[in-house]
Amino acid sequence: MAAIADIVSYFGWSEVIAIFTDDDNSRNGVAALGDKLAEKRHKISYKAVLPPDPTPTREDVKKLLIKVRMMESRVIILHTFSKSGLLVFDVAKELGMMESGYVWIATTWLSTVLDSTSPLSSKTASSIQGALTLRPHTPDSKRKRDFISRWNELSNGTIGLNPYGLYAYDTVWMLAHAIDLLLERGGSIAFSNITSTGPIGGLKGGTLNLGALSIFQGGKQLLDNILRTNTTGLTGPVAFHPDRSLLNPSYEIINTNENGHQRTGYWSNYSGISLVPPEKLFNRSKANHSCMARRDNIEGYCIEIFVAAIKLLPYAVPYKFVLFGDGLKNPSYNELVNMVASGRLGFVVARKIVDSSAFILLFFRFSFSTMFFAHTEDHSEPSSHGNISSRSTLTHLLTFLSFVDEKRDESKRNKSKRKRNESVVPNVNEKEDDQSVKSASKRIQINNSQEMRRADSDTWPTR
Repeated sequence: MAAIADIVSYFGWSEVIAIFTDDDNSRNGVAALGDKLAEKRHKISYKAVLPPDPTPTREDVKKLLIKVRMMESRVIILHTFSKSGLLVFDVAKELGMMESGYVWIATTWLSTVLDSTSPLSSKTASSIQGALTLRPHTPDSKRKRDFISRWNELSNGTIGLNPYGLYAYDTVWMLAHAIDLLLERGGSIAFSNITSTGPIGGLKGGTLNLGALSIFQGGKQLLDNILRTNTTGLTGPVAFHPDRSLLNPSYEIINTNENGHQRTGYWSNYSGISLVPPEKLFNRSKANHSCMARRDNIEGYCIEIFVAAIKLLPYAVPYKFVLFGDGLKNPSYNELVNMVASGRLGFVVARKIVDSSAFILLFFRFSFSTMFFAHTEDHSEPSSHGNISSRSTLTHLLTFLSFVDEKRDESKRNKSKRKRNESVVPNVNEKEDDQSVKSASKRIQINNSQEMRRADSDTWPTR
């Protein structure tokens, strides 16, 4: 659901409607979608619930879509199964809800239909035209191409192979290796009956007749072997995080059209939306992260001001510097701006003249010379540290320090100029000069927030 939330955020849709099946899987998925949208300041404005699959009738779906059509939002997320999903699209086309002005995003069930059923019937192809969907991404490899070729020969092209088939193949091999490792380490394939003191012993003797079940004695060791898997399969690298989630999940963004469907982009949990395969961005990201391991490698005028502002905050703000680009060629400025706007980066400290196009996405607090500080405008609730957010506070501090720094530079230039013209201009007491800088700094500190608010409302557009 994080991928769908990123798509919604990328296009700037503030609200969506969720249509989903009334079962645990679909309800949990929509709940997760709501959480991910909330992180990006978007929301689900209306939830439309379908009867459990495959029971919905055409009349059930029609009544539901008529209610949806009366809602303000025209962005619809469809999270269900293939039979119910295709019925929804068919009725939506009948009601004119597949025309221009509506956006339909289907979860992976639709890409599974596209990959497994070839060719689609003309009626189905027409009803889903224009919808977006996601397909689990599996990197291209010779091993994968050879497997698909053998599959097509065995099935004579009558059964399409979708990514979940590749995952099933890798799962069988992963389980086989885990069992083999279990036996090598002295384990055995043995089962025991459920006892009254076991984890589910209290349910023994009930209507479910759990007493007839057995427990695999090597289950814990087998699970550990599975979670320690680190290999490469048809789906790419196979490994797990400590929380048992897959390593670097990614999807392809698919757009259905009159010619069938085409891939329009990618999404991954470490790169967000991109036009290139995620594995290429991951390799580049690893190179960048190796450069940021030490603070000493990242220096400069902008960095020093940022660190000075952090030290002035009355509370701790964890941060880390992330190098942007591969160090070989100039990185994309637009990509950097989009990363801040989408929330993948919280703050930018960079040497760059502010581009007017970036005002649409970002909120620029201050710009001087060739450096800017930028962050996304924060509409969240007031923090526990006061009436403004941490990033807003930091931005004001950066602005203040930059003005003070400029005043000090100006003072030094004036002193240098006076020394060169001693015969014309009498010397000025250094204490008086320092006092003037302090006085100027105080005036800036007092007037800074008023000027910022005036600029916010008068000249700086917001997102």
